[in-house]
Amino acid sequence: MKRNALVFMCILAMGVLFVATALPGASADLFPTIKCPGTATPGQELGKSIKVMVENRGDVPAARFAVDLVLSSDLTVPMKYAVYSATFKEDCLLLGGREHEENLAPHTTRSVTLYGNNRIPADTPPGVYYLAAVIDPGNEVSESNERNNIAFCRITIKKKAMLGTLKPGSMNLMKRLKTPEQISPENGSLMKHYPRTVKLRWRAIRNVRYDVQIDCLHCRQSGQWDSENGPAWKSASGLENPNYDFVFVGDNKGRWRVRSTRGNMKSAWSPWWYFRFNTSTAAIKKPDLGMYGFLKLGKNKRLVKWGQSITLTPADATLISNGKPAFEVYYACREFNNIAAGPFLNKLFFNGNLVSKQTNLNLGPGEIRPIHTQAYLGPQDGRLKINIDADNEVAESREDNNFNFFVKLRFKGFPAVHALPDLVVKDIRTIEDCKMKVTIANIGNAGVPAAGYDLKNGVAIQMYRFSDPWGGIRLGAVDTGGNLKSPGGVVSWIWFPGSANLNLSPGVQSIKVVVDNNNAVTESNEGNNHRTERLACGTESSGETPDRPCGVRLDRLSPSTGKAGTVFRMYGQWGGSQGTMIPAINRGGMNRLIVVHWSSTILTVRVPTGLEPGVYKVGVYCSDPAAGTTYSSGWKDFNIRR
Repeated sequence: MKRNALVFMCILAMGVLFVATALPGASADLFPTIKCPGTATPGQELGKSIKVMVENRGDVPAARFAVDLVLSSDLTVPMKYAVYSATFKEDCLLLGGREHEENLAPHTTRSVTLYGNNRIPADTPPGVYYLAAVIDPGNEVSESNERNNIAFCRITIKKKAMLGTLKPGSMNLMKRLKTPEQISPENGSLMKHYPRTVKLRWRAIRNVRYDVQIDCLHCRQSGQWDSENGPAWKSASGLENPNYDFVFVGDNKGRWRVRSTRGNMKSAWSPWWYFRFNTSTAAIKKPDLGMYGFLKLGKNKRLVKWGQSITLTPADATLISNGKPAFEVYYACREFNNIAAGPFLNKLFFNGNLVSKQTNLNLGPGEIRPIHTQAYLGPQDGRLKINIDADNEVAESREDNNFNFFVKLRFKGFPAVHALPDLVVKDIRTIEDCKMKVTIANIGNAGVPAAGYDLKNGVAIQMYRFSDPWGGIRLGAVDTGGNLKSPGGVVSWIWFPGSANLNLSPGVQSIKVVVDNNNAVTESNEGNNHRTERLACGTESSGETPDRPCGVRLDRLSPSTGKAGTVFRMYGQWGGSQGTMIPAINRGGMNRLIVVHWSSTILTVRVPTGLEPGVYKVGVYCSDPAAGTTYSSGWKDFNIRR
């Protein structure tokens, strides 16, 4: 490695926040804040004028919890699920005032997206009240502090203004808008097509816009419509045309209604029209990729069954370079559903490191494809794993038969390899307030020696923003627990949390981190000590989505959690075609989502494989951020599970 000059903004790790494995007994700690309008009138819908933030001050994620908006005449609210009442009752739940949040990571803050009307009861007497945000009223999250889950804001309910004497001819102003007449799907429709696309149609009314509500039975709670315990399953407002298309969630019963709007005037809702799906006979055949037969290794094509072990010797190696042996690898994959599939790629990993990949693969219906490649393996023992369609480029009838193919490798007779550490920058990502978290790992077969922790001459870590130095620090100042003194050790920390001048600037920028750029320790690989990521600040808002130049908008995700490779839907406004838009799933750097289907209101996408578990931001860029744009649809959280 070159001996680059280390630029230090700070030497001591004062105020550095360490991220470590949670200790036994560690808990979440949810802490809310709330802002609301200072005044309101009985029956008023507050909607998104209420702002609720939730902070997890604990050391473990909060998996799932509810957020209740409760109206009270005092600062005492019970810590339990509130009950909705159409008439005012002390500590009542606002109409549509319950939201659900998932997977709030430790030491992070999230804005709660409010989908409900949040209506004040129509008979609420005038006076001073308090609107409470009650976090986790069902006590689903184990917390270190259960006494800080309620926040209040003061709101004055004013008497509704009385209508004065109407002037002649002014009665026309009081006429209600006409309620739209529904056309299709007809009330009681049974549909059997898949995907479950529904095209709502109603008769046009001049000079108005339209609001639509779609409701779902059993979607949120068994035996109830979604609108009976919160907002309807899906809503759309301000529609200019008398139609709305969407994809329904399942074979549940559904219903829909529509109203017209002009300014602050709203018509009565149309009656609910009901529909349902039965897609059991509408299954769509897809290809099914998988492994065929067993693995063969070495010059003599020695067979080993999946899940079993094999010992390799120099006689099996094709060559040995710098003590590392290379071997011939033979396997075969097959398409099992008699449907052509491709293109796709396969990847081979040894001890978690990519050692070979085969790209642009295509299989005909039922075809068996023998594959021959080479890979450097060993000489330390480990596990060789093969992933078929590793990036989930092919939508398959089964996705669970592509990844469970591995063998255990043992090596005998190879020259001893000197044990050395190997430091890599495992991750750089953006966190709240435009700060950065850096993760360093030791992937070598020996620990970092004590000399590497010296605060004056030990391992140096240098960051660059574009080509400019952006702070530096010694390993001993951040790895105070000595995690990297052991092979496989990892340490993460926030990059100078007390130094605002080292935060990211708004927009997308290139960040590079180099570990051991002063060559303080000898490593088994001196060429893998740096990592560069394009990090975004100020483009992944989880609050209300502002208007964007390309006109796209993200409303919600379904589901909002899953494993790498999961297919999910992004509901919103997407235009007729993808064009230059890029769906992405970001945590630090940008990762492109794989588009399965694009429609004007729903994107069906797949999470790429290889992403580590954690909470990511999902959204759509108007164009490639590498070109300098930061315009997007707005962003929602998606949790990748193990």
